[in-house]
Amino acid sequence: MATEKYTVADECVDVVRDVVGRIFMPITTYDVQQVPLVINSITDAIMAKIVQSRLPRKYIVNCTIIQRNGAGLHTVAACSWNEDMD
Repeated sequence: MATEKYTVADECVDVVRDVVGRIFMPITTYDVQQVPLVINSITDAIMAKIVQSRLPRKYIVNCTIIQRNGAGLHTVAACSWNEDMD
């Protein structure tokens, strides 16, 4: 018997792990030029999977990639929305 999901957050944990495992984990070194592409790939794939649930909700996907070298934090953000409904 499959485990029943009780909240959207519970279901999203599985989606995030799956997407990050497929997209991010093969990248072994930090490349500042690739960060925006990787972030877009991760957030777009997560959003596409979450929207498939067809629950009447609005979702926000946020992704932060950090280089572990003891330096400061560099962040990149992107926003997408449905111009007809939002």
